[in-house]
Amino acid sequence: MKTEDTLIPLTLMGILVLGSFVPIIQIILLKGSAIYLYPFENVFGIEDFKILNFMNLLGGIVTVYGFYKADKTGFKLLWAILTVFFFNSFLTFMWDDKGGDPNPYFLGFMISGFLTVLPLVVVGFIKEKRVV
Repeated sequence: MKTEDTLIPLTLMGILVLGSFVPIIQIILLKGSAIYLYPFENVFGIEDFKILNFMNLLGGIVTVYGFYKADKTGFKLLWAILTVFFFNSFLTFMWDDKGGDPNPYFLGFMISGFLTVLPLVVVGFIKEKRVV
């Protein structure tokens, strides 16, 4: 039986993979990530985008840990959405840095949508298997 530990990540994965055909969600996530990275660029004076993109990775790692520690469904949902925000931006910016969009256009969004939620699915399975 699936609990919200795996149901929330699998639902988010489905939304991201299906949303890759009309990438409105990804555009909103990437614009939000640019807003998130802007203060780091100004305060710390970091102009290299490759270094700035690792702030997304750091945020994603912290939110996966938050998802693991969360007990209430609302907090699990919040941490899962924040994980999608950080990891999807990290993977998409990394993908763009390596040569841009593949042909067809939705392939990169589909792969990043799958890989974004994969850590949450693994953590969800680990939480389901642990003895309380």
